[in-house]
Order: sequence, then structure tokens, then C-alpha cells
Amino acid sequence: MVWYGGGLIPARFVARENRFMAKVEIGREVALAHIQNTGRLKEILTVGRRVYLIRADNPNRKTRYTVILADIEGTLVSVDSGVVNRMLHEYLADKKFPPFSS
Repeated sequence: MVWYGGGLIPARFVARENRFMAKVEIGREVALAHIQNTGRLKEILTVGRRVYLIRADNPNRKTRYTVILADIEGTLVSVDSGVVNRMLHEYLADKKFPPFSS
């Protein structure tokens, strides 16, 4: 499965600043996080929703975090629009994708 290095950081969604930026609360700290999805996500990214972040590796980025998942009533929903491509690449490389495994 596609893993995010360094682990997931739980946070609360506060606001969507623009198409690519969210304001999140990590403990008592309010921070900006990148959203790798230009969709509206209006039903997913709601105020107070638990989200999961990863820490950015690039020190030159505008944000230290990226929003990866949202918790909707116990179901984790990906807001990372690039995850499908990475998953398919990994499954095909490991021959774990059933239609192509033989």
C-alpha cells in the first residue's frame, strides 16, 4: 500500500483559505496545509472535521503540511488526488493488481 513517510499527523479542519490551502489546528497550533486537490470538497472538508496531514519534506514550501485524509464518521476519505496514480504504479510493480497479476 502507498505509505506516507514519517506517519500521519491528526488535526482539525478550520477553513479553506483557497483552492490549495487549508487552515488546520494541530493541538493548540493553527497552521496552513497544502490541499493536493482542486475540487470543492465542500462536503468533505467541513469545520471541525478530523483530518490527517503529512509533514512536507521541502523546506522551501509555503506550508509545512499536506492534507491527506478526512475522517467522515469513522471512514477515512482521501483528499490527495495523486494517490490513485501512486497506488496503481505500486500494485502493478508488485503484481498485486488482480487483473494483471498472472
